[in-house]
Amino acid sequence: MVKKILNARLTLEQTQKQNDQVTISSLYLSLLGNRPRVPWRCLIFANSAKPKAIVTMWLQLQNKLPTSDRLASWGMDINQQCKLCQNELETRDHLFVCCEFTRAIWRKLMAWIKWPDYTLDAWDTHLKWIIEKARGNNLIAQLFRLMYAKCSHAVWIEGTTKFLKTIVEILNTLQKRWLICVV
Repeated sequence: MVKKILNARLTLEQTQKQNDQVTISSLYLSLLGNRPRVPWRCLIFANSAKPKAIVTMWLQLQNKLPTSDRLASWGMDINQQCKLCQNELETRDHLFVCCEFTRAIWRKLMAWIKWPDYTLDAWDTHLKWIIEKARGNNLIAQLFRLMYAKCSHAVWIEGTTKFLKTIVEILNTLQKRWLICVV
């Protein structure tokens, strides 16, 4: 990690020496180096959603949100059922594409903006669809970027809230049992 930071610092210093006027764009491109650009960058940049919604969406797009399947893969002993629909394992793909709760939100949003009904059922097709809708600087693309970030964040927060309520219930039960044993 320290090596990466020092290399980034060196890259920034070289960029400053090469250019009289240094812009954020030139710094970003020099730090990016030869790495390919992600196809979903149009969802992140020029998005007027709140930063917390954009960060949630960014983590979602990279499959880095701590969904139940990921937590279980780290060795945590937890219920892996989707907290929103209780039908499937909670994965990123299920939570944001296949879950009935999420599908209901998307159906309402699509009806609100008068777009065809949302019927996607796989992450890859979902990703292509959102990238296609988010491209461009027109008002519809801007609205879609905002709407997608907020929707992703809302779904994540709802699932997390239900998960935390379950934990609180378990802790309350344990506390009552402990009090009974002590008395």
